[in-house]
Amino acid sequence: MKKFVNVRLPVILACALAAGIGLSYVFNFFVIETIWCLAVAIFACVLIVILGLTLKRFKPIIFILLALLCFFIGFFNSNAKMDEFQKTQITDGKGYFISAEIEDMSLYGNSTYAVLKNLKIDNSDVDGKMGAWIPYQDAQNLDIGYKIEFVAILRTDNTLFEYGELNRNAEKNIRYRCSISEGIIITDNNPTLFAAIRAKIRNTLFDNLDENTAAICYGMMIGDTGYIDSDTMQSFRFGGVAHIFAVSGLHIGLIYAIAYFLLRKIVINDQASLIISVLLVFFYAGICGFTLSSVRAAIMCAVNALTRLTRLKYDGLNSLAFSVIIVLCVTPLSLFSIGYQLSVCAVGGILILSKNIETAMNRAKIPSKISAAAGITFGAQLGTMPVMLSGFGYLSGAGMAMNIFVVPIISTLFYFLFLGTIISTIIPIFASALIPVAALPLEGVLSFILILGFENSLITGFGSQLFIPLYYLGILTVSDKLNFKPFARMYGISIALLVLTFYVILKTYSPVSGFEITVSAKNSNCVLIKSSSGKVLIIDQTCNSRVDDTLSEYYSTDIDGVIILGGEDCVMTYENTQLKCKDVYIFNLYLNINPYDYATVHYVKEFSIAGIDFNFCDGYSLLADVGNINVGICSDKIPFTECDLLISKNKNSVCNAARTVYFNLTDYELNTYDYGDISFTVKDNTLKLKTLLRQLTPLNI
Repeated sequence: MKKFVNVRLPVILACALAAGIGLSYVFNFFVIETIWCLAVAIFACVLIVILGLTLKRFKPIIFILLALLCFFIGFFNSNAKMDEFQKTQITDGKGYFISAEIEDMSLYGNSTYAVLKNLKIDNSDVDGKMGAWIPYQDAQNLDIGYKIEFVAILRTDNTLFEYGELNRNAEKNIRYRCSISEGIIITDNNPTLFAAIRAKIRNTLFDNLDENTAAICYGMMIGDTGYIDSDTMQSFRFGGVAHIFAVSGLHIGLIYAIAYFLLRKIVINDQASLIISVLLVFFYAGICGFTLSSVRAAIMCAVNALTRLTRLKYDGLNSLAFSVIIVLCVTPLSLFSIGYQLSVCAVGGILILSKNIETAMNRAKIPSKISAAAGITFGAQLGTMPVMLSGFGYLSGAGMAMNIFVVPIISTLFYFLFLGTIISTIIPIFASALIPVAALPLEGVLSFILILGFENSLITGFGSQLFIPLYYLGILTVSDKLNFKPFARMYGISIALLVLTFYVILKTYSPVSGFEITVSAKNSNCVLIKSSSGKVLIIDQTCNSRVDDTLSEYYSTDIDGVIILGGEDCVMTYENTQLKCKDVYIFNLYLNINPYDYATVHYVKEFSIAGIDFNFCDGYSLLADVGNINVGICSDKIPFTECDLLISKNKNSVCNAARTVYFNLTDYELNTYDYGDISFTVKDNTLKLKTLLRQLTPLNI
């Protein structure tokens, strides 16, 4: 009789480690004392030992103890990293003399963003890293690995949570930021070996290709997308193929396979070939800056080599679990990196689902090569879908087709570019003849992606939240990792689909009467009001394309009306949001006789949408009657003196409001920077706070 599930100890340990890191996140977010976790740890260990002595079955007890050990390693290691990140050794807003080494550089418009390490501030060693903005012209003389000196006003950037989420700089330990206007002195322009090779590859490509093609090819080889302009990168994301810029299996697997093949051909024994091949992939990961995806792939290659050396059976899930354990033990906050989540979930999806998908397609008489490619593609896409929705707010409708038919072509052509670039880097005399020829077919395929754009293929509206665990539970039901009987499997799949469908419908079309008001500033300042009659979005001049992420998270992509605070100039801001709603409302005194192709602009003072009455006070503020609750929303000065709920950008000193919410960080007040998105419900003429907030006691809300 088959076991219900084949237990893999490394997978259990990896999950326990991740759970410990997740609990540390919760403890820090809600400011819970760590002593409670320590008390639970002692109690759990004592209970397990007593249970083991009673039952005299020590093997499962040892497994549980190992899982507990990983859990608490994850918890306390993550907690230590979070505590360390919040420490600072400078005074915010003060000028300092800084010495540092450039770790990374990326282009953003007319500026360059550099990550600086090995900091010395006023000749004293300082922990952490710094993010520095450098004018484009000054950055032309700099490169990764250079040591520089300059004077700048420093700002601390070590707040652990921003807008209800972990500060994205916490993972990289970037605690400070500054802008360097002039006066950069290069004290050492001898980069490290990895940085020198990276610069050589970059120069080889940019010297022999046009700038856009060189930036794309460099991104594919090294994983550095800092030289690719934002519109180009957006086209790859919308097409669902941006993963070609993540140095992972495509690159690392290629080097591992080629190195092993060539070493065996020159009659080096199997053991030496495997060891040298693994060293080469880690060397390449070093050239790529030891990105999380490259390290994950390199570790999996090392596990593969180890199993072959020891004549053990290679298991993909165990290999992935080992890589997760190693990465999270060294950098526990990587668990919250979207890039790392995508890397792990893509491989996990392939390992869990691709075999079943390929088998089903073979039974349908689909050719084996197409079935194999489709199995891998569908597995990766299904594995990463919730992460994409949570992190970016959309899926690419064209992604499946692109990954089945186009990405294999890109992968094949990339092999020629890779080999051509390596040869040209080693023997520069060949570069001018070899690089353009090697890149030409790839350039044609990449141009095809850029021309199509795929903006209209995006799928949104699934949100995140509870959708993610429900979705992965359904994936496990479909996979062959749980040994269900056919009827039980079909029953489980049906239940999973029904639950997911019901959940999405319930979140999108809530049958409950009343209103829900959500204040968000994570992606841009906005207020979303939902009712059974429709949905209204209020935005200001800070709004950008990422407002779609907020709408997707709250199942509100079908907006009935958009209200803009900030006047006529902000209608251009609306164009950049790519919202599908065509009805835009602005203050009537900003009347412009020129029509807009992308929206129907209503110049009004008083109006109604979705059962809500609105009244513009001026171009920057309005009052809304939401279920007999008077809501004031301001993006500048506050022109009214009384309301039930005030949502404001600036500090309130004139309005007598029963409750106030701020978009910006405001001490001892309810604000989106500290607490993330804040939601209220309005029902039966009563306003209630819906969002679960941390630190409720100090705020006395």
